Amino acid sequence: MFEQAKLAVRFARNLCGDIEFSPEDGYRSDPDFLCRVLEAVIAEGATTINIPDTVGYAVPELYGSFIRQLRERVPNSDKAIWSVHCHNDLGMAVANSLAGVKLGGARRWSARSTDWANAPATARWKRW
Repeated sequence: MFEQAKLAVRFARNLCGDIEFSPEDGYRSDPDFLCRVLEAVIAEGATTINIPDTVGYAVPELYGSFIRQLRERVPNSDKAIWSVHCHNDLGMAVANSLAGVKLGGARRWSARSTDWANAPATARWKRW
């Protein structure tokens, strides 16, 4: 998986200059492995790092701290824009996304509603 991530970013770098790397279900990933992968993909040319809460089970304080810790532990984290993408399974998508910005220092965020019975899936994207 480590080598595949590097190869994918290297391939994308030959096609465009703005490359977002998003490890699926990043919030539940092993932090040590995730830091290694993120450092490598930034070195390969990823310009945006997105850390998703794909299953929507994060809570704001822990999620924001997780983003901050990743940014502190990845040596070349300053070379990429950090982004968060939170699902709304527990109704916390916006709160988690804002915690990722406020506590974690992310510059982009999106929140996704997965309440299919009451609303269509929607995404909100902000860029600072």
